[in-house]
Amino acid sequence: TITSNYGMRYHPILKVNKLHTGIDIGAPSGAKIVAADSGTVIFSGWLGAYGNAVIIETDLTLLEENILSKINQLGLSNEIYTSSYLNCPAYSQSELEDATTNDALYILYGHLKSKPDFKIGDEVKQGQFIGNVGNTGFSGNSHLHLEIRIGPPNATFNSLAHYDNSVSSQEMKNYCLWRVSNLFSLFDPLLLFEPQPTKP
Repeated sequence: TITSNYGMRYHPILKVNKLHTGIDIGAPSGAKIVAADSGTVIFSGWLGAYGNAVIIETDLTLLEENILSKINQLGLSNEIYTSSYLNCPAYSQSELEDATTNDALYILYGHLKSKPDFKIGDEVKQGQFIGNVGNTGFSGNSHLHLEIRIGPPNATFNSLAHYDNSVSSQEMKNYCLWRVSNLFSLFDPLLLFEPQPTKP
């Protein structure tokens, strides 16, 4: 059951309208989560508001033709945003040098019950168990936050955080590159993964 769609939504905790960057799939705490596609782990651990999370990269050449066709029809922009409400550190040219290549699909699985049992570089197969539904991070109830972006290939984030004032400038910069720079272009997951009818 999708409990919150992609797009501008009223945030029940912050009590403001803001962009919801993915979809929320309601499920009981502890329900099993499996990978939607095969790929490589580029982040695994605590991710600020996302709580325990894992991000998996899939090369676009590995996707089915119907999925590629949908992605090509999105017309995603390569314009880079250098400032935001997050007061992001300045990006260097080297960090943006691959900004015009959208060759990889990135799927983020957020609010997992416990830290994912992966390290950066691990290979994951479609359907493989990756964690359990939880309520970690900035969350009001148990659910899976599923977020999808297209961006340059071979990204790795050893650390990725912003909301904790104790994190380093590089951690904040990594988070900003992921979340608000548009280097990794965001779109509605339902454009690729249509929900299946609920069984009676």
